[in-house]
Amino acid sequence: MAVIGWKEVYATGIVALDNEHRGLIAEINRLYEAIRDKRSEKILAEILALLTVYTVEHFQHEERLMAAYHFPGWMIIAKFIRH
Repeated sequence: MAVIGWKEVYATGIVALDNEHRGLIAEINRLYEAIRDKRSEKILAEILALLTVYTVEHFQHEERLMAAYHFPGWMIIAKFIRH
């Protein structure tokens, strides 16, 4: 049972980002299921490590796109990220 399900309202219209968002949701659900099922610490650590890398890479991807396409408010976001 998924704790978070994909809804079309989450769609950005950018296929690559939507796919990454679906992947993040899938990994969050996998973490939830591992905790629920009392999986080993090793399994939990592996899922958390993957989520950490996936999240960092995803946000870097979003930041590159926002900068490249002059996303409104990007400069405010960029200042926040730098601090």
